[in-house]
Amino acid sequence: MNWNELLSAAGYRPTAKDTTIKDLQYDSRLVGEGSVFFCLRGEKADGHRFAVMAKEKGAVAFVCEEELDVDAPQLIVENSRLAMAYLAEAFYGFPHKELKLLGITGTNGKTTTTHLIRHILNDAGKKTALMGTNHIIIGDEVFPATHTTPDSLEFSAYLRRMADAGCEYLVMEVSSHALKQGRCAAVSFQSAAFTNLTQDHLDYHKSFEDYREAKEILFQLLSPEGRGVVNEDSSVRDHFIRVCEAPVVTYGYGENADFKAEKVSIGSEGTRFDLFFDGAFYPVRMNLIGEFNVYNALCAIAVCQGEGVPMETILTSLVSAEQVAGRFQRIKERFGPTVVVDYAHTPDGLENILRTAVQLRTKRLILVFGCGGDRDRGKRPIMGKIGGSYADYAFITSDNPRTEEPMAIIRMVEEGIKETECEYEVCCDRSDAIRNAILMADDDDIVVVAGKGHEDYQIIGTEKRHFDDVEEVKKALSLC
Repeated sequence: MNWNELLSAAGYRPTAKDTTIKDLQYDSRLVGEGSVFFCLRGEKADGHRFAVMAKEKGAVAFVCEEELDVDAPQLIVENSRLAMAYLAEAFYGFPHKELKLLGITGTNGKTTTTHLIRHILNDAGKKTALMGTNHIIIGDEVFPATHTTPDSLEFSAYLRRMADAGCEYLVMEVSSHALKQGRCAAVSFQSAAFTNLTQDHLDYHKSFEDYREAKEILFQLLSPEGRGVVNEDSSVRDHFIRVCEAPVVTYGYGENADFKAEKVSIGSEGTRFDLFFDGAFYPVRMNLIGEFNVYNALCAIAVCQGEGVPMETILTSLVSAEQVAGRFQRIKERFGPTVVVDYAHTPDGLENILRTAVQLRTKRLILVFGCGGDRDRGKRPIMGKIGGSYADYAFITSDNPRTEEPMAIIRMVEEGIKETECEYEVCCDRSDAIRNAILMADDDDIVVVAGKGHEDYQIIGTEKRHFDDVEEVKKALSLC
């Protein structure tokens, strides 16, 4: 493809000089002969400083926010990151037009909801790809996910692979970071769904309002033929409905919800409830446990019904849906307590799983949890108080401390738990904390290990070390 051909396809005016291009890069270390180099401004580095290096490595054209001292075609734009999204789609032949994109945003519930939607659509005979926190799935191939929503170059490249593989749908988690940075700005969505909004990522967004407005962008990316799906019970529901120009349906427990849950029953073997929709009641049965999964299921039902999947197919599919790895994942061996591993790393997420665990316990609830470093510090004492309000005993430990001192993070969590009557101890080593919690538990106790879920690593300093909560749990249970 030629440079000016790419610019025209993406809606930009061609430059005076033209050249043949082979790929697109924003990391100067990956630039090769024929690359277009995007000069991105970040929190720690400015890509404009690496333009000369990129030219020496073979870059033949540049997208930048100021004129560069390099002899090569340059597209000067107001926002290089946003331009990258449009140019990436053009470079890969606008693959989003060959797929129906179903986007899910919100603080909690995105991963489980996207997996439920994919499961239902596959059962309905629709070949469906998935993109999210745990992984990316195209047909039978599973790829590791580096971000909840990839950068726009990786995003469009994956869309092309999905379209070429014959996928009809992509159901994806859409993060607030991705929306604010414009990673999905060049695509349109068939469906946009909002789960909930609670405190998280305020280290990045700086205010709750900015966080909410970032989430709202997804609804502004809906196609005219699309549909919005909104949690009726959320205090910010009106904001999402107001920005959505497409039709909107709601779900929840509220009287005005289009998809309404009634007579909810939660037990150790699963969840049951009656769905009231369009003047009729439907019995919903699923293996997933917890009120939060009622919301996840309602959202998935609403999205799939909007795609024309018969209600009978949806309800039958939910019966066979499996719990996603690291999301209220129960582990029970012959000896020892029942253990729940969950990704809960926000105040609302932690409270949701603990409220469910309390309903299922027959004796004590023992909690292992912490908070990540270099992230929203304000939620640490809040999570400490929530943990202490539900647990009978707690171990405060490290999550991903990153470049912060682990004990400094733990002390902030302690501020909250001290406001409760919960007995607790500090055990900085996460492996020791998990083992100690399981070995002190009786067979009738429930141990909840929260914070990392599906992750198979721990970030200490700048080093990423292998660490898997599920592996640690099973090792500890083998000692019982």
